[in-house]
Amino acid sequence: IDVFHKHPGHQRDLLSRLRSGSHKARIRLGPETLELHVFPARDERGDVVGFCLFWSNATALVAKELEVSRLLHMLDDMPVNVMMADPVDFKIVYMNETTKKTFKQIEHLLPIKADQMLGTSIDRFHRDPGHQRRILSNPANLPYHAQIALGDEKLELKASAVTDAAGAYLGPMVTWSVVTQNVRFASHVTEVVSEVRRSSGNITDAARAVQAAVDETYRLTTSVSETSQEAAADTQTVASAAEQLTASIAEISRRIAESAGISRQAAEAARATDALVEGLADMARRIGDVVGLIRSIAGQTNLLALNATIEAARAGEAGKGFAVVASEVKSLANQVTRATEDISGQVGEIQGKTHEAVTAIQRIGGFVGRIDEISTAIASAVE
Repeated sequence: IDVFHKHPGHQRDLLSRLRSGSHKARIRLGPETLELHVFPARDERGDVVGFCLFWSNATALVAKELEVSRLLHMLDDMPVNVMMADPVDFKIVYMNETTKKTFKQIEHLLPIKADQMLGTSIDRFHRDPGHQRRILSNPANLPYHAQIALGDEKLELKASAVTDAAGAYLGPMVTWSVVTQNVRFASHVTEVVSEVRRSSGNITDAARAVQAAVDETYRLTTSVSETSQEAAADTQTVASAAEQLTASIAEISRRIAESAGISRQAAEAARATDALVEGLADMARRIGDVVGLIRSIAGQTNLLALNATIEAARAGEAGKGFAVVASEVKSLANQVTRATEDISGQVGEIQGKTHEAVTAIQRIGGFVGRIDEISTAIASAVE
């Protein structure tokens, strides 16, 4: 058999250790797959005298297994809950990954743990298991749709029949989803529709009432039309008088607008004058500050002259000339002091008059502003 193997030593070692049981393997032979079954052949004493090999072409079987594996992977990865049960005992024999995750999310509503569901009978989910068994045991009843309650959740189920190539029934496959939100939404829509129907009835009643009111209004309108014809002549007279009144009001409006314009100009002039007088008052205050400074300097000069006189007296005959100069400086300082006091008095009077002028101008501005407001109000009333 070495001609069939790249490494015959591996097979020889395998057979030398095969003393009990058997060995199964699959090997590739070109595009074909062979399935091998090897077991030891013994003589009447039980000694191994050789090896028997049964083999078959498993290419089609391997392809079918590969296809089944692909389908199972597809089912596992589908975003839909898929389960399958045995048609005899109705135990769950398959759950895809999505089902396992969903069961984990609603595990608090299940009779058992989510990881114990596989191999459990579907009877655990129903109050009357016989009803479900009667439906699912016969493929003629499928597909079958149902909606069940699981705690506070609503589940929508669809059971379909799974058969083999010969048509033999292999069991029910159930796809399901949690539709609690959908059910609540549908209930809400039903309530809204009922409310709309009730509102429609109210609207119909209101429409009848409106129609009756329209009929009554038409009757009254006809009566008013007859009365209006009688009042037409009087209306024309009133219209003529109204035209004259409108012309008079227009002239009044023009005059008031002109008066308002003049008032605004006067107000602006008063504000400008107010600013000028405020500037004058500020200048008077600054002059007062300068006069105060001069008064302070004169006082200090007078004090210095007094000190000089005292020092000259102490110096005796030698300080007489200096004493005369100090006396003259003191006299000038006294004159400056008196002059600054006069100026201070005049500046104080200027400041007082300026303050009175500012107050008067502000009052004038207020009066002008009030006149402008009254003119505007009259113009609005006339319009």
